[in-house]
Amino acid sequence: MNQRIQSEFISRGLRSPAAARRNGDYVDAEVVLADLQRKLAAARKQAANKRR
Repeated sequence: MNQRIQSEFISRGLRSPAAARRNGDYVDAEVVLADLQRKLAAARKQAANKRR
């Protein structure tokens, strides 16, 4: 990757979270992780119930 393309890529990446917050599309990582943990716990519970 040449330097200009790499620099533009990094610049877009750094602007992206701010744009997502402005648009209301941003979800905090802690919220995402908590949701994934909840889904994992539910899947584990369902799998345990199927084994019985």
